[in-house]
Amino acid sequence: MYARRLRYLIYGALFLAPGLLPAQQAPSAILGRVTDPSGSAIVGANAVATNTATGVHTAAPTNATGDFLLPFLIPGPYSLSVDAPGFKKSLRSQIQVRVDERITIDVSLELGQASESVQVTADTPLLDTSTTSMGQVLSSKAVLDLPLLTGNVIPMAALSPGVLFMPTFPKDVRPFDTGSGSAIAGDGTRVGTAQFLLDGAMNNANTGFAYSPPPGIVQEVKVQTASFDAGYGYMSGVTVNMSLKSGTNALHGQTYYFNQNPVFYANRFFLNRVGSPKVAYKSHRWGGNVSGPIVIPKLYDGRNKTFFMYGYEGIWTFDPVSIGYEAVPTAAQRAGDFSSLLALGTRYQIYDPYSIAPAAGGLYSRLPLANNRIPASQINPLGARIAGLFDNPNLPGNADGVNNYTNGRNSHDTFYNHIVKVDHILTEKQRFFVRADVTRNRRVQDQRHNDAVGHLQYRYNRGAAIDHIYTVSPELFVNTRYSYTRYIDGFFPDQVGWDLAGLGFSSTFVNQIKAIDPRLVRLPRIDTTGYSSLSVQNQNWNPVDAHDFAVNLTKVHGTHTIRGGVGYRIYKRNSTDLGTSSGTLTFGTNWTRGPFDTSGSSPIGQGLASLLYGLPSSGSFPINANYAEQAKIFSTYVQDDWKVSRNLTFSVGLRYELPSPMTERFDRSVEGFDFGAASPIQAAAKAAYAANPIPQVSPDQFRVMGGLTFPNVNGEPRTLWAYNKKNFMPRVGVAYSLTPL
Repeated sequence: MYARRLRYLIYGALFLAPGLLPAQQAPSAILGRVTDPSGSAIVGANAVATNTATGVHTAAPTNATGDFLLPFLIPGPYSLSVDAPGFKKSLRSQIQVRVDERITIDVSLELGQASESVQVTADTPLLDTSTTSMGQVLSSKAVLDLPLLTGNVIPMAALSPGVLFMPTFPKDVRPFDTGSGSAIAGDGTRVGTAQFLLDGAMNNANTGFAYSPPPGIVQEVKVQTASFDAGYGYMSGVTVNMSLKSGTNALHGQTYYFNQNPVFYANRFFLNRVGSPKVAYKSHRWGGNVSGPIVIPKLYDGRNKTFFMYGYEGIWTFDPVSIGYEAVPTAAQRAGDFSSLLALGTRYQIYDPYSIAPAAGGLYSRLPLANNRIPASQINPLGARIAGLFDNPNLPGNADGVNNYTNGRNSHDTFYNHIVKVDHILTEKQRFFVRADVTRNRRVQDQRHNDAVGHLQYRYNRGAAIDHIYTVSPELFVNTRYSYTRYIDGFFPDQVGWDLAGLGFSSTFVNQIKAIDPRLVRLPRIDTTGYSSLSVQNQNWNPVDAHDFAVNLTKVHGTHTIRGGVGYRIYKRNSTDLGTSSGTLTFGTNWTRGPFDTSGSSPIGQGLASLLYGLPSSGSFPINANYAEQAKIFSTYVQDDWKVSRNLTFSVGLRYELPSPMTERFDRSVEGFDFGAASPIQAAAKAAYAANPIPQVSPDQFRVMGGLTFPNVNGEPRTLWAYNKKNFMPRVGVAYSLTPL
């Protein structure tokens, strides 16, 4: 009978309709076996776990083998009571239920009256011996007490054995630095493969985390490095699951403020050794949180039933990001006077582009500018205005003016983070929580050259989740969850208010830009040979949306705890890339160097002279392709944890994942290349070839074949590749306790 039921469960889990995807589980539970003094199982004993902070009870009777399971517990402090007719009541307190752990507590009841009780005040430390997965839990005390420089909890995962934290920039691990702050690898897996969960719900955006909660509201962090549970999948690396605090019957609150200021810390050893000044990084981080029962005087008393938690954090940083050393024109050079460069050699001679004339041998020549000065009558007004945008030199530089400038402005971030969570007990059989969070970071970076250079970066996160638990019977539990994450990263040139027509650009040029997209009316990128560039940041906007639907079932059958689940994940990414605003203009040395100068162009001077003459050597106006891509993942699993004895647990599971091929919303992708297709230009090409063929190929053998194929055109599918339907992942594990707990 059991084998038949298990077979049906596997079949059902694998073939449920794809509208649900197996969630990543984060079940915390207390389980065990109740026996009498002789070691025989007691059937029908009542086991009750009570959250001592909220007063919420979870109860279940023991089954035919004397086993009980109290699943889906919120991490926190608990007490466990077990009673049965004819036996003394067993009471055990100070049980700390941690995130994603299944604590085994076997209870032996003593003969006696039900009014009598046995209080267990000390016992063997509780271990998770009911699962074969490995990991480590970081408690809220560790989160609050250990040094946490930037307020991002996720790097603490490196405290777990086998886990490495490898950020690109060590200082960039703030809560909004989702790339560098997510650089976690463990047990041989690579960076970018970690999975981030928040109360068991998906918290990934691209390959990093989407949301980092304030440290004060984090209950625990579970770092799982080796999972043999079929309930886990999607990513191949480390799983970092953060459990947030819930409100309790008592009102709790916290406020904090942290400051980093170079006045208060010493220079780094190696900087001090070479005589470099200490880094002038400044940071202010402040926040607070409050939690408790929802009580509305004379209207609603939520003690033991409805609880809330709210957290807030703000960060302001001043970051002296060095751009190195660059070259900017001097005041004399902006006016067309390059005479000081002639003292360095003839290589710095500038030639008059308007003096070009035919020379011997079919070549052309140019005349050198007298004393390396451009006549005022030849200076282009627009070129002069653009040259005037450069900052003035702030360093002595080399003799020719190279390395005479470094960034005098710095980057700074302004960040806020709000999160709220509500837990509610509907009935003795139903409870749920809802959570919502919102963050925003605004970065002003690398401003210089009268704001012709510099950009704004915005990084947003919007998240929400709802999680419902229904106790169908003491042996069957259903957990349903939906979560949504919207993560946005965008860059914008910090050039608000630029008037291209007023600067001197032609109305034709400006109107052409407006016709393509009014948002492109910015200063073009100006690349001048030998000098710093103007306008360096592309303008782009990249929102990522992720939906996670999940249903998980837990069934207790004798000594077997069977879990199964189905679910569905949807990933969407929209990218709008406007490129380098109004295109790129390059002013090289082509127009202002001598045609017979074999020593090459001057490292400085001639490019700026071309700008002052208004003669670009090249230009471009790229129109980047935008896209709206989507991928879906259906998966399902079944897991059986069989408690063979008090010492031995045997686990077997099967997981299946079906990732859909990527699609583009408007079918703007390229599907492939058909080498046998007739080209649409074949007729015209054959006619042109027939008019002037070569001896090796006769006109009747000339073919123009092949062309690109596109999704949803001429019978092609919308998907960009074929389905991979072979993602079956079996899991087997054994857990053995040398001494019974």
